[in-house]
Amino acid sequence: MNLLYTEESKSKNRRFRFEGLHRIQFTLLETPQLFEKLRPFARLVVSKPNQIIWATLCVVGFLALIGNFQTLIDAVATPVDFRTYLVVGLASLSIMFLYEFAHGLVLAGFGGNPNSVGVMLFYFTPAFYCDISDGWRLRNNNRRVAVALAGIIFQLGVAGISCIIALFPISNEVSKGLLLFATLNYVSCIVNALPFIKLDGYLALMTHLDRPFLRENSMKLARTWTARS
Repeated sequence: MNLLYTEESKSKNRRFRFEGLHRIQFTLLETPQLFEKLRPFARLVVSKPNQIIWATLCVVGFLALIGNFQTLIDAVATPVDFRTYLVVGLASLSIMFLYEFAHGLVLAGFGGNPNSVGVMLFYFTPAFYCDISDGWRLRNNNRRVAVALAGIIFQLGVAGISCIIALFPISNEVSKGLLLFATLNYVSCIVNALPFIKLDGYLALMTHLDRPFLRENSMKLARTWTARS
């Protein structure tokens, strides 16, 4: 039944996976060996001191955004240089990959084994992915939630660092670019944190409640309640 993950089953894995029109995946790289080499660094990432540092960056960065709010309004309300838009777009694309890589890094830090990274069409939208299904083997529920939220937490930190840099005496155009980049990341975090579709917020909620089929069961209950009404 392919319930056991063996070398034989691994050799049968296909790079291309069709899981319905909402999710089409193509594996770029098998990553167990890569994350095994990165495990010492991953353990450092999930250590308590680094958690405190990263949380501080998130909070201070958001306060910096509020302090630089007028510059942000100017960046949104008035056009900026085309090169600024280009750099912000390329940086956002890079963050999409690192966002998924953060999931795997945190899982490796807690002793898990990320299986692969690749690209996919998620609801017809291009995206990267990291296979962290091994996270369900973690005994600590809080660690499983941390793996699910790793991308959002990473993105919040990156946005915070951008806002902090924008406070320094640099050119107005660079400050606008940094604040636009930070704002895009904050909006992305909000969308990914929504628990109503199968994004990171849903996975974290499902993990916290320890209900693997939370959405399916909720839909069944909703249909039953609607029928009775």
